[in-house]
Amino acid sequence: MSRDALAGYGFALVSAVLLWGYLRVVGTPGELAAFRRDAKRTEHLTLIPHHISTAYPVLDRKLPKSLLDPRYKEFFSDEWVDPSTGKPYRYGRIDDKRYWLEADFELDSGALERRGISLPGPDWKYQLGAHRIEFDIREEPPILSYYRN
Repeated sequence: MSRDALAGYGFALVSAVLLWGYLRVVGTPGELAAFRRDAKRTEHLTLIPHHISTAYPVLDRKLPKSLLDPRYKEFFSDEWVDPSTGKPYRYGRIDDKRYWLEADFELDSGALERRGISLPGPDWKYQLGAHRIEFDIREEPPILSYYRN
């Protein structure tokens, strides 16, 4: 085998290893897009409880009937919808003080943590698919933290 052929194989091997490493660390374009959508879902699921907590005392201490409840319209953003479907997140009241929010995630929660998003607590750990988080209006709403690793 000639030196040129060996150099070519060596270059191809090094290039393949570098590409594999890059994709392993950064992810494929599809994974990056899924990460961005899941990060947006997580952000929304922390913002919505803050706004429910703000509106709750003003609106006769009643939880919204839905995320489209007209009484809460001025407290909610039209942008708080699932980034893939454009539909509102699923919501339900447990009782007059507790409610839940649910979203469909494309990656497990570890993907967010590995890329610098600190989840608000253990209830926020999820696997791929639908995940429901319960909230109590008497408790402080969650805070989403970003850090660099």
